[in-house]
Order: sequence, then structure tokens, then C-alpha cells
Amino acid sequence: MTGLQDEDLGLRLIQAGAQDYLVKGQVTAPLLTRALKYAVERKRLEEELRKKTRFLQSVLDNMAEAW
Repeated sequence: MTGLQDEDLGLRLIQAGAQDYLVKGQVTAPLLTRALKYAVERKRLEEELRKKTRFLQSVLDNMAEAW
């Protein structure tokens, strides 16, 4: 969240890895609700990806041991 209303800054922040860009004073309940829902979903997907990555790494490790 920022006090600056600067679309270029917002774009640069997103490109640098920020998940969202909210301007203080312009945050409405629906906008905040959407941002929070997206954040929760991103976290869920990240955890799912971590679990699948660990599983695939264990499969590869077991295949390497079998050779």
C-alpha cells in the first residue's frame, strides 16, 4: 500500500515482485477483499507447488539411487 498514485511506480513494483499495488485513500471494501482473496489463493498455490516439487525431487532422488 502506498500514498503515491503513480501507475508507472505500480507497474515497476509488480515487475519487481510485488503481489499487488493499492493506493491509500482509494481502497474500497471490494478492492481490499479482492486483493486479500488473491493473496490467499497465491499462498495456497505456492504451497501446492512446493509440495509437488518436493515429491518430484524425491522421485528423481529414488531413480538416481536405483541406477
